[in-house]
Amino acid sequence: MFNRHDISRNAFSLQGKLAGNGYQRWWHSFTASNVQTGRRKSFFVEFYICNPQAGRPKAVFARQKGDLPSFLMVKAGCWGEDGAQLHKYWGCSRIELELGYPFSVSAGECFLTENGTHGSIRVGQDEAKDNKDLLSDSGEIAWSLIIKKKRSCRLSSRSLAVMKMAGGTVWHAEGMSCEMRGEVVWNGERYKVNPGGSNGYCDMIIGQGWASPHIRINGGQLSNVEDKLLKDSALCIFGGAGGRSAGKALVALVAEGREYLFDPFDPVGLCRCRMDCTERRFKVQWNIVMKTPRYTLTLNLCCNKRNMLRMRYSSLPSGSRSRLVSGSGAFGSVVLEQFGRKKLDLKLRNAYCELGVFDDKGKKVNLQNKPTKKPTL
Repeated sequence: MFNRHDISRNAFSLQGKLAGNGYQRWWHSFTASNVQTGRRKSFFVEFYICNPQAGRPKAVFARQKGDLPSFLMVKAGCWGEDGAQLHKYWGCSRIELELGYPFSVSAGECFLTENGTHGSIRVGQDEAKDNKDLLSDSGEIAWSLIIKKKRSCRLSSRSLAVMKMAGGTVWHAEGMSCEMRGEVVWNGERYKVNPGGSNGYCDMIIGQGWASPHIRINGGQLSNVEDKLLKDSALCIFGGAGGRSAGKALVALVAEGREYLFDPFDPVGLCRCRMDCTERRFKVQWNIVMKTPRYTLTLNLCCNKRNMLRMRYSSLPSGSRSRLVSGSGAFGSVVLEQFGRKKLDLKLRNAYCELGVFDDKGKKVNLQNKPTKKPTL
């Protein structure tokens, strides 16, 4: 169904109108083990380009409402107790791009292509404190990864057209499930990335703005009610279109090799979506119900905020309550019914997650709603 690799969709696409009003994100998340203690930690590496048409030799930041940012930002870091995000910037005229496919992005010592990435970022304490434009924590990271994208989530051209018309957003998860190999050095500690335990994920997003709510969840550790880990299984959720498609999420589920796609963006798919995504004091919750004439999928997921970061981007809407939180270690239940009878009852663990609530008009955004009833269809 959707497991069809198409690396052309990962190509650099900020051309035409998007060159002066758009961004493109290549995201990578994975888990590694400390070579001395064996402690496992989840990391992320992102290459982010916005508005290259306005490019300068140096990065241009949005210091106030109405400013047009233009730069390549490489963001890398980790979640957890010592979680942090480190940023490095280049002006768009100082980066090298491969416009075809496989794509590549190169700037300084940072490099990304379809099957690998390497680079390093160092931000001193004084630099992070004094230079507010960086929006960065202090610390040091270096990484070198080989990426094998085992399973893809390729949407239909109809779905992409609807997403693009609704909010100018295009999403493609060429690496819905990945094996990664390499190493990370995080603040002097060395971590090994082994293919079997890397829990890797890669996707790409192109957009003109940040839709609200923005949702992204991925996990490769699904187990049955007996807590037995399922082979060849993964879950991927994305909701990020705006306009009439706001409040819709796409869900791709693979359970022991069998695929189930719930795509409300596809006008001929007859899929409906209801969701309640809530950020509370100590956790973030996602309650989502997807329904087609044949299947009903109910997801109740949660992530503790001690495993989350507030992600910072210079190009986010300027409303004072705009917020994007990201984390690892999300967990919950996934229940699939076929014609009203339970077909799958699964548990999800150690998933990556993201929830964004934005307001570009300065209005109040309610981020900590009281719990509501589970969404129904």
